[in-house]
Amino acid sequence: MIFEVKNLDFRFGRNQILKDISFQVPEGSVVSLVGPNGSGKTTLLRCIIGALHSPNGQILVDDQPVKDIQPRDVSKLIGYVPQAEGNGFPFTVFNAVLLGRKPYISWNPSQRDLDMVSETLVTLGLEQFALREMNELSGGEKQKVYIARAIANEPQLLVLDEPTSSLDLRHQVEVLDLIGELSEKKQISVIMAMHDLNLATMYSDRLVMLKNGQVMGDGPPSELLTVDKIKSLYGVDVSVSHENGMLHVFLNHARKGESQRQVP
Repeated sequence: MIFEVKNLDFRFGRNQILKDISFQVPEGSVVSLVGPNGSGKTTLLRCIIGALHSPNGQILVDDQPVKDIQPRDVSKLIGYVPQAEGNGFPFTVFNAVLLGRKPYISWNPSQRDLDMVSETLVTLGLEQFALREMNELSGGEKQKVYIARAIANEPQLLVLDEPTSSLDLRHQVEVLDLIGELSEKKQISVIMAMHDLNLATMYSDRLVMLKNGQVMGDGPPSELLTVDKIKSLYGVDVSVSHENGMLHVFLNHARKGESQRQVP
């Protein structure tokens, strides 16, 4: 199944936030949106999940406009993990993940719903937390629960807004490893907004560069992440190197009023 954004525009009042956005997310691939703050990444994700609507452009699933699909069926197709969530009500982990089955539940959860939650917790290594309260978990553990909630929905597209923004290095790697495994093993398509170019490079099949609400690049990280394109996107000087088959981006910048520090 191919998800496609085609010629999408979006405005808040007189302010045009997205301008003629087009790209595809093939089945089982991971696509990262990268770009500076205010470039339209979160707005674009909210258009994809149907939280925002525009009269111009389309979101397509195998060439079928999402707007022509029943909202309940759209919510089964797409799992969404927002950028940040408060603690909210004192749910247990099991009940928090069960919320992902909402599109399938008419009144009470079925045995299928309960089994799916249990299976998802095992798949994500969260079974030992099933009866823990959400407010007892660390940031990394909570993020895995939010992903579990989206996966329990059995989506074909997983949409994540800055999935590593509040996590330390270890949990960043754990969460992105998990996303990559889910994409590969379950053939779930993934689109996520990312700030860290090195992590985006490591875990993405393709990047979509956004600047001022427009696509300024779409392709494999090895093709897009050049010194000139990164400087044009962010306005900073960088170096790009290839080591052990991996691409690395380094910031070339000294603190104001100081020369570049010498490392002994």
